Amino acid sequence: GGPQELTMDELVHTICKMLGKNRPIVHIPKLLAKLGTLPLQLLSNPPMPPRAIDFVTMDVRIDLKPLQQVYPMWQPKVLAESLTDC
Repeated sequence: GGPQELTMDELVHTICKMLGKNRPIVHIPKLLAKLGTLPLQLLSNPPMPPRAIDFVTMDVRIDLKPLQQVYPMWQPKVLAESLTDC
């Protein structure tokens, strides 16, 4: 969470830029991704079950108010600023 809303593409592009990498982003249809995880169900502890595709592709907004109540001095930064501090 932070002061800006980012799509997953924006997040990946920002991280690649900070790492000095230029990588294409390939989008896979959700149904194809679910089909690709079906064989993993044969494992005793599958790393990515088909239902997890719904979880990792859902839109989520992070409410920072509870965190700021506990840590009032903390101020969120935009992603690029946070990565340059590492």
